[in-house]
Amino acid sequence: MSNSLCTHQFVCVLIRLGEPDRAIYHFKQSSKESTGADVCRAQSVKSRIAKSSDARRLKDWITVLQEAQAAVSDGADCAPQVSARPPRQ
Repeated sequence: MSNSLCTHQFVCVLIRLGEPDRAIYHFKQSSKESTGADVCRAQSVKSRIAKSSDARRLKDWITVLQEAQAAVSDGADCAPQVSARPPRQ
């Protein structure tokens, strides 16, 4: 397996784990395999996670659920930040 393909797979795993900043950094370092769509997907995940976190802080559970579902659809299906469970009381 080529080094650039390994890097591409690594950044795809970073997106799945909810690490879009690290994914974007590695996408930019490995320009061969990355496309504008890959970076755009990582930025979308970053935005969705931020919106979900803000909504969680405000206890807006509907928005938390919507943004979490959107982040999962964008590829962050294993990210702990987008779990839509309310905090323990």
